[in-house]
Amino acid sequence: MPELSRRDGRDLTAIKGEAVKQDLVMGLTAAKTEYGQRIITDIHVNAEAEFADATHGILAIKNDPNNTEEEQAYLDEFSLHILSRAATHEAAVTEAGAGAVETEVSRTLRVAAPALRPPGLLDRLLGRGPEEE
Repeated sequence: MPELSRRDGRDLTAIKGEAVKQDLVMGLTAAKTEYGQRIITDIHVNAEAEFADATHGILAIKNDPNNTEEEQAYLDEFSLHILSRAATHEAAVTEAGAGAVETEVSRTLRVAAPALRPPGLLDRLLGRGPEEE
C-alpha cells in the first residue's frame, strides 16, 4: 500500500468522521420517524375515541325519554349541527397535532458547523485562514 501523506491522512480521518456522523444521523432519524409514527397513530386513535364519547353523550341527551315533544324537536335539529361541528373541530386539532409531530420528525439532526471568524490583518500577514469562534 502506498504511503499516505499528512494531507491524505487528515482527509481519511475527516472522511471516517463524516461517515460516523452520517451513520448516527441516519439511525437516529429512523428511530425518530418510527416514534413520530407511533405518536401520530395515538393522536388519530384518541381523536376517534373522543369523537365517539362526544357522540354517545350528545345522543344520550337527544334520546332522553323525558324530553318533551318540543324539546325533542330542538334537540333533533341541534344534535345534527353540534355533531358535525364536533367532528370538524376534532379533525382540526388532530391535524394540527399530527402536523406538529411531522414538523419535528422532518427537522434535521445535523448540527451546524461553527461560524468562522474572517482572518484579520495579522492573520493575513501570517498566512492564517479563518478561525472558529
